[in-house]
Amino acid sequence: MTQTCNDSITISVLSHLLNPIHNKLLIKSSVNSLPDGRKWWLQCYPAGNAENRKDALILILRLTGGPASVSTRVSIKETIFSCDKKFDIKKDNDHSVILLLKHDARLLNSSKNIEIEVHGTFDFGKVNSQVALPTSSGQFVLTEAEVNAAKIGDCLSTPKYDVPSIPGLQWWLDYYPCGNDDTESKTLMVAMRVSMVPMNVTLKFSIKNATKTVFSGSKMFLFTNVAELRYIVQMKHENSNFKDCFVNRAITFACLPTFTVPTGEVVSPPPVLSSFDAQSVAGSTSSLVSQQTSRSSSIQSVAEPRQKSIPVKVADSCTVYMTKADLHASNTNKVKTTSKRSFSDVPGLQWWLEYYPAGNSVNDRKRVIILIRASCAPITITATYYIPGTVTRRDLTSTLPLVSSRGCNYVIPHEKLAFDSTQCSQFCCDVTITVPEKLIQQLKLTSIVPKPVPSSALPAKPSTVNSPTTVTDSTYIVFDEKVDLHRSKAGKSRITQKRRINQIPNLEWWIEVFPAGNSPMDLVVCRAFIHVSVVPVDITAIYSYAGTEIKRQIPFKFVSTAARGANFSVSHQTLIAAKAFANGKATLHCTVIFNLPQVQFPLPKAAKTTAVTQENPTPIAVISPLSSQPIEQPSRTTHTLKFYAKREHFTNPNYIITSSKRKIQDDIEWFITSTPGGKDIDGNGCLTVYLNASTNVSGNVKYEVEGTHLRGSMAFRESTLIQIKQILHTDLDAYPLIKQFDIKIVATLGSSSRSTTPTTSSGSAELDSSEGESDDEEDGMTDGELLLHRLKIQEDETNKVLELLKRGSPVLIADGADFL
Repeated sequence: MTQTCNDSITISVLSHLLNPIHNKLLIKSSVNSLPDGRKWWLQCYPAGNAENRKDALILILRLTGGPASVSTRVSIKETIFSCDKKFDIKKDNDHSVILLLKHDARLLNSSKNIEIEVHGTFDFGKVNSQVALPTSSGQFVLTEAEVNAAKIGDCLSTPKYDVPSIPGLQWWLDYYPCGNDDTESKTLMVAMRVSMVPMNVTLKFSIKNATKTVFSGSKMFLFTNVAELRYIVQMKHENSNFKDCFVNRAITFACLPTFTVPTGEVVSPPPVLSSFDAQSVAGSTSSLVSQQTSRSSSIQSVAEPRQKSIPVKVADSCTVYMTKADLHASNTNKVKTTSKRSFSDVPGLQWWLEYYPAGNSVNDRKRVIILIRASCAPITITATYYIPGTVTRRDLTSTLPLVSSRGCNYVIPHEKLAFDSTQCSQFCCDVTITVPEKLIQQLKLTSIVPKPVPSSALPAKPSTVNSPTTVTDSTYIVFDEKVDLHRSKAGKSRITQKRRINQIPNLEWWIEVFPAGNSPMDLVVCRAFIHVSVVPVDITAIYSYAGTEIKRQIPFKFVSTAARGANFSVSHQTLIAAKAFANGKATLHCTVIFNLPQVQFPLPKAAKTTAVTQENPTPIAVISPLSSQPIEQPSRTTHTLKFYAKREHFTNPNYIITSSKRKIQDDIEWFITSTPGGKDIDGNGCLTVYLNASTNVSGNVKYEVEGTHLRGSMAFRESTLIQIKQILHTDLDAYPLIKQFDIKIVATLGSSSRSTTPTTSSGSAELDSSEGESDDEEDGMTDGELLLHRLKIQEDETNKVLELLKRGSPVLIADGADFL
């Protein structure tokens, strides 16, 4: 089978460049795309490409993506000149001279520009699955600063490289500057990954410094799983070769792989798949059939599959209209959605646009933000956004790994929109969606429509309650190449707005990004972290840079609200090589999948069913309702404590604040301790709050720094020491007018060794109604009265503290008072 396509390119040559002094001067045309990732372009030498050839214009055609038969017609505009040529391209990135024109030709004797147009017809034959396929090279630059700043497990990645001759095949490198576990610490580890298996790879690699090749070699791998990492290099830091690498404080790792597809395993997919295989349906649907018919019934009597060929690629387009009212700042963070568009040839596949006419944050309220969503995954979408009648146009490609993913993100400044006389503007989106073969098979199975089975032959289903197990949310941040990546920004972070997850009480999350690294030794790496306000929380973070193939999926479990999780690092060199900066701006997207706590719901009793008349019916298991017996829970009471911390204590790591003790039960007590001058695991100054108990307790606790937005909650079980929160000094510095921070703790606690309480229908223990009872005296006060009341309490307690300080005690004890 052959594939034929036609295309044309025009290249412009200034006539004065025909002068022999411009010998070996090279002019390149634009690069045009052909099917399956192939590309072609023109190169022109106006005054020849050799010393003995200065009197002719030479035009060369370049082609990547494998062998092809090419027919060209070259013409020069405003003349009758034309020239035809046929030739074969036998290897990747090959070329051919398609025009050699002497300068004495009349058509070149012009004072105007010379416009040369080339029409090409390309015939691509079927790739032999048993031969080595064309190669594509990749590399990364590793700096000494990245090595010194890296921790064990820190992973950097190159962009994903396409192999044009195998649609869907991509490869990339993951490298660990300081190793990926404790057994391989202080080791440079470079691994290769691929997106399609099975695949044989033969590769050559080298490590170079600024002056020479320090180390080189070759490897052979067989990939059988897309999750596999095949290590190319594992070099200890103390190795002499590694030390020799760093000339000018940087090394370059280069890799040139050759891919060989095992015979009969993977071939380049044709444009249209063959008819559906009835035998595969029989195996896949046998379990379904066995539940609907007797064992002696034939498969054909139950379901007759609708056989239909489904194309690998489908295309569609839509147009969105906006008015000036849509761009008003009041619409910031308000999303609009187009209608879902489907394809008759791919049942189950739908796509649509989500767009924010006034941006999705205050910083972006003067820009339109567009994203693409789809109902099936994984798929690859190539989108072309454009505004009719303007030069605004952008081509983007994204892979959506999950149904919840959003891709091809594009930002249009309001000033680029074109409004007509009706004050209406529009933008268009053309998409080409590539559906993997495995997904197509799944869609085929779901498109099978079995013959209806009489309802009397089916057993009644017990009613069930389905609750979601995950919830997905996303955000993004834009930073400037010249401003945020400058060395003066090292250690300075950018933080997104906090986003609330309603399915988990009090949970907020946000991203902290260090575009120029989080330390002076980390200048050439962009790092991103995720923060949460409630623990424990399990997440999966998916990072990506708009307009690039840079993407990383990182699972992480938060056990402390002070943690910075799901660390994602990309070197500046990689960002620049992947062209992440469009007009000097790069956009980092982050989608977070939160795993919801599993809650069991009791099922109602199944209704009585009539006898099944079918012969040999399949037995149906009936789930009995959950027992109504009370579940043993600790007897809980709720108390409120308040204490304050002053800024002058932030610099003293030995300073400790201790509250008075409160009784949970007769012989069980709890109290609060705090170290205002402590540090977290990253060495950042923070105020740490602990809850202490005389025996194991369970319950939940809430904290609030009054007068600020800092607040949160957590639940815990069976512990005598609980770290409630580590509040960073930098967060408190955002409130320079507050000299003394009042911190309120509300704890609902109980000991499991005590009596039990019945549970509610949701399975959670009822809380004591005394929560917040210590604030009853403040009810009914006006704002002014409440302020005077609190100032009086604070003044009285401050006098007590000063008296204690005079005695030289570093511990502040509030003997039964609201403030320490």
